[in-house]
Amino acid sequence: MTDLNIDGTIVSGAVAEIIICMAAAEVEGIASVGSYGAGSVVKGLFSGSKEDTGIEFETGADGGLSIGVHVEAFFGYALPDIAGKIRTSVAGAVESQLGAKVDRVDVYVDGIKFAE
Repeated sequence: MTDLNIDGTIVSGAVAEIIICMAAAEVEGIASVGSYGAGSVVKGLFSGSKEDTGIEFETGADGGLSIGVHVEAFFGYALPDIAGKIRTSVAGAVESQLGAKVDRVDVYVDGIKFAE
């Protein structure tokens, strides 16, 4: 993952991934972000695991971030509502914690999980 240069502060891509993963995982109805279960996002990222984080981002010409988040949702939740909440949560976390402008957050619902 590429490091981010935000107004002269270099932020590791892994740090940005953690912030984005945590923001997406806290949305009600999310079963997992990438290959991580919602409860194990931080543990997986800090362990150096090679699992897919499900996070993509790139910096646009204007300096704003375009972010992609891959998730699995629990059955029974309205997917457009979940996607909207993920967009709001991720954009808010990135803007407040990294100080980066967010141009867009694309949400990819890659699967549905059934409650156990």
